Amino acid sequence: MNSKKLPWSVAVLPTEPVLGPTRKLIPPVGGVDIAPIIWFAFLSFTNEILVGPQVSLATPSLWHIRHGAQSLKSLV
Repeated sequence: MNSKKLPWSVAVLPTEPVLGPTRKLIPPVGGVDIAPIIWFAFLSFTNEILVGPQVSLATPSLWHIRHGAQSLKSLV
């Protein structure tokens, strides 16, 4: 794969400044580049710490369970 040609250059050029040094620290495992996985996990963890856990509206919260609300529609 030639990363200098389209369409590959669209993905390689913006990400290489971050992924390149990561690849030098952590080489590919079994021929698989895990640098993007590491950065995705790091950014997800940082987001959870800074913003807090994200709650799905499809899942009833603890408040809904304690107060007997069967769904969000019953609150409207």
